[in-house]
Amino acid sequence: MKQLSHKTDIHLARKALHLGLGLLLFTTLSFCSWQQSTFQMIFAAISLTGCTLELLRLRHSSINSYILIKVAPFARAEEAKRLSGLSFFFLGVTFACTLVSINEARFLVLILAIADPIAALVGSKYGKKKLIKNKTWMGSISFFITSFLLIALVPLNLSLPILLGLAIIATLAEIYPLLDDNLSILGFSAIYLKVMSIL
Repeated sequence: MKQLSHKTDIHLARKALHLGLGLLLFTTLSFCSWQQSTFQMIFAAISLTGCTLELLRLRHSSINSYILIKVAPFARAEEAKRLSGLSFFFLGVTFACTLVSINEARFLVLILAIADPIAALVGSKYGKKKLIKNKTWMGSISFFITSFLLIALVPLNLSLPILLGLAIIATLAEIYPLLDDNLSILGFSAIYLKVMSIL
């Protein structure tokens, strides 16, 4: 089987897919006039189907090997034994669309789509000082700056301190991911916005 990339590799094909999918979902959430419940059902169905197929893949080594060969340009070696980042991505989108408004969810998707690949590229190329494990100071700082700049591009009816807090929470979720950074960034950011809306 073709050698798969690791989390510490730059992995441009994967980042391009990540960016493209994120922007596609952002555009869909921005311009489709569906009800929020419709988006929730669609993303939940995609997540359930994807996770079911992935569990089937993980239970059968022959299927696992075959699929990993086919998706080798986009897969990581770590995903040979766990759910892929794509499944965690859709789980995160489903969670965000369930917990916060569509306007807020699409903004979180935009942060994930743009800030995460930028952080990975900057960290891999210029990150000399490690922050924790495979995370670097340069990568994390670039994630925060990108997230904060995106705040100015997507109008949200939230105060500047809350938006600044959102950038901080998203950055911390990227540095200390729970299971996967796709899920953590969307999940913890959505929880933060929900809590702020209650207070």
